[in-house]
Amino acid sequence: IDEDRQWFKAKCGIDADGTPRGEAFCAYAILTDDVLVVEDATADPRFMSNPLVSGDPGIRFYAGAPLVLRSGIRLGTLCVIDTTPRSFSDAQKDQLQNLARIVVAHIELHRERMSVEVALAERTRSEARIGASEARYRVLTDALPQMVWVMTCTDGSAVYTNEQFRSYYGMMGPQRAERVSRNHPDDAAHMAEAWVHASTQERMYTVEGRLRRHDGLYRWHKLIMIPVHRDGSLVEWIGTALDIEDIVTARTSLEQTTDLLRFAQEAAGAGVWQWNLDEATVRNSPESARLHGLAHTSDLSAWTDVSVAEWAASVHPDDVAGIKTTHAAALRSGTSYKVEYRVKDAAAAEGYRWLMSFSRSLRGEAT
Repeated sequence: IDEDRQWFKAKCGIDADGTPRGEAFCAYAILTDDVLVVEDATADPRFMSNPLVSGDPGIRFYAGAPLVLRSGIRLGTLCVIDTTPRSFSDAQKDQLQNLARIVVAHIELHRERMSVEVALAERTRSEARIGASEARYRVLTDALPQMVWVMTCTDGSAVYTNEQFRSYYGMMGPQRAERVSRNHPDDAAHMAEAWVHASTQERMYTVEGRLRRHDGLYRWHKLIMIPVHRDGSLVEWIGTALDIEDIVTARTSLEQTTDLLRFAQEAAGAGVWQWNLDEATVRNSPESARLHGLAHTSDLSAWTDVSVAEWAASVHPDDVAGIKTTHAAALRSGTSYKVEYRVKDAAAAEGYRWLMSFSRSLRGEAT
């Protein structure tokens, strides 16, 4: 029964699909908890003028039991009708109520089955979405240049490794101990310390170390370990390892070259300075700072930054103009230049000592 009509969802002995609610006997029965019985509708003031009584199908007898769900919702009724007046015993009322309870049980069961089917359908869709997401993730990680693996937060066993990981390590079990055994002996201690510190705090960390390839060759890698939390709890770790062997080799070569240059400069008593035109500063190596009489720290390896005005103040006043002219000409032409000038030196006879400086300009993209 809805707001305006009653619908015959199951019927026997009648052809109609429903009636207006104003004509429905069930509109009265649905409001009661007991069975509504009308033995002779022509003698009942509520129904004697009802079109279903005075006209077709000529209802005389009616008995209806309400259909009430566990939630308290009243859906409709289970009823019997006849075109002849008749009586209805208490036993028959009980039988009709029992039948109504069976109908309600089937309705509840149908609703639960529908809910389960909806949940199963949603779970199937969710699993399909997860499967598609995992497939995209695997394609993406297999295309990355770095190794990627996912490990449990309990014993560190790897539950996923990408193609680069398998290609680098070769055959390897999922145990964390097997991965750790591939760390270079000289790097194992600080890598283990970084892991213990980060895993205790459940935070991301980065560490560099050498990892042994399947052929026994060690290569430098930058490892990043990322904790994954769900609902506030740590569930797994995602690890990546990027091969930085070429970067480390280049960095080591640069450090060695820088050391050799510094040794050569120290042996020759030469200093190095850098004039930053944008910032109007001059950066001096320790030897350059000493030669120009500039204040510098006790750290013999530290460079000294001063303004152009401070640097020029250490030069003989008669030489400043010549330095600026030579410098400006070299900037316009983009060539190297040599200039000689005097700097303050209290130990020298005239209070100044002569220096020879070689320089070239370095241009950025916009200058």
